[in-house]
Amino acid sequence: MPAPTASTSRIVEIDGSELATDIEGQLESALVVDRLAMPDMFTLVFRDPTRDILSRAGIEIGKKVSISTASLRSDSPEMLIVGEVTSVEADYDSLGTRAVVRGYDKSHRLAAGRKTATYQQVKYSDIASQIASAAGLTPDVDESSGTVEHVLQANQSDLDFLLGLARRIGFDCRVEDETLLFKRPVQSSGAPGAGDFTSDDPVQLVWNLNLLEFRARISAVAQVSEVKVRGWDPAAKEAVIGQADAVASNAELTLTPADLADKVGGQTMVVVDHPVSTQEAADELAAARAEQVGSAAFEATAVTVGSAALKAGVAVSVSGVDAAFDGKWVITGSRHEFGNGAYRTFLEFTGRQDRSIQGLLAQGASPARERIPGVVVAIVTDNNDPDAMGRVKLSYPWLSDDAESYWARLVAPGAGKDYGIVWVPQVGDEVLVAFEHGDISRPLVLGGLWNGKDTIPFDYGSDLDAGTVTYCGFTSRTGHKISFFESSSESKIHLLTKGGAVSVVLDEQNKEVKVETTGKVIIDAQQDVEIKAGGSMKLEATGQMTIKGATVAIN
Repeated sequence: MPAPTASTSRIVEIDGSELATDIEGQLESALVVDRLAMPDMFTLVFRDPTRDILSRAGIEIGKKVSISTASLRSDSPEMLIVGEVTSVEADYDSLGTRAVVRGYDKSHRLAAGRKTATYQQVKYSDIASQIASAAGLTPDVDESSGTVEHVLQANQSDLDFLLGLARRIGFDCRVEDETLLFKRPVQSSGAPGAGDFTSDDPVQLVWNLNLLEFRARISAVAQVSEVKVRGWDPAAKEAVIGQADAVASNAELTLTPADLADKVGGQTMVVVDHPVSTQEAADELAAARAEQVGSAAFEATAVTVGSAALKAGVAVSVSGVDAAFDGKWVITGSRHEFGNGAYRTFLEFTGRQDRSIQGLLAQGASPARERIPGVVVAIVTDNNDPDAMGRVKLSYPWLSDDAESYWARLVAPGAGKDYGIVWVPQVGDEVLVAFEHGDISRPLVLGGLWNGKDTIPFDYGSDLDAGTVTYCGFTSRTGHKISFFESSSESKIHLLTKGGAVSVVLDEQNKEVKVETTGKVIIDAQQDVEIKAGGSMKLEATGQMTIKGATVAIN
């Protein structure tokens, strides 16, 4: 049977005006490409024998471009893309002169530049709405579950940040015309039933009718029966474990990801490098990762009779092929080509995995947040922890002037239940910070740092003995000191109050304990006090001496 053609014409508009007839006559080809999690793009190629077609068409960078199709089956044009010109090119060779125009939908603007912002007590869908409004787009969002206490956008573009949030909870994020969509993905179950040779619905793909080429694969490689996410809840001091069975909403066929996994051992995938602290967050991440991994089991490409109805995020039925591949699929990418031949649409069905090399090596999911390797410096901005866990809030001067972290836990020597060294840094202190699994939303304070203004409290440089530090200790915020002297000439521990009014010295070298004060020395015991000397004992007072007791015995 010969391949059918589509009785479809293309319509190109610049700033709302359709191309003039003479300009349209020079349009050699038009291409529209869309993919989930990437800006939609278009390419227009004009023959340009007089080398002035761009000015005659009124095309320049920033101009609004819409490309739609008109067919006998539709009462009105069907939109393929609304975008804007982002580049113009000249292509001159021995075969002729051409002008090439390229552009993207408005999501490309969200990918330009990087910024840092803090969001507190919000849902991910609230963040999407805020970013859309700030970018001059209309938000169309599905409400996400769970309120997140703190989310930090750390030197990321708005697009990368939103795509990361979407991946974390299994949402789709894209822009259509002036609208930002942040929504739950289309399910394959929403596709129509199987078509036949009488079908005229373009989303019913029938082999040898409107389905011209089809290449599909079902694979059990890296498939698992279930996904578990393990995290840690520091408030409850217990592990948090989320679980989800393997699923694939991108394809509804006779086999499921769980069926495939069972055929090759039924393994469990355990995710440990995405910190979560609540059960809801763990379950949500497990479900998203199970979908990302499970959807990779079913992949296909197809060529169809051209139709604007066939775009990324649309569920279609496929029939007339091998029974294993007959069923319902969700398009993840499309390419619409208008040229000298018939209008054709090229389709991709690739699941929800990140298709970059990094994503494939990571079994399908790139990080939902920016990862910060190693350690960084920070400034303490708040140490009044409402939960009395010794936590502090931080600012990152190298990142932003005003972004503030969530409550960061302190790493303390010997920390445990009701014991350990408690030394909470002061507001304004410089500290060294690491991030749990590199997640900037989970900071840990490793310790404080001295600098050019916050100086070392001991003049240890004058106490160096052959490269060995001989003077160390602790100094409180107001100046109380515990000092350790360990040199060839002295070995002692010195306890000294601010200003030196009270001093206690434990002298190892002279075998001496010395207590000095400008005030009183009081020893008060509820039971016996015993003072015993192996040698002589001397009691001396420059004033009156009083010895008092119920009875006084002097032997």
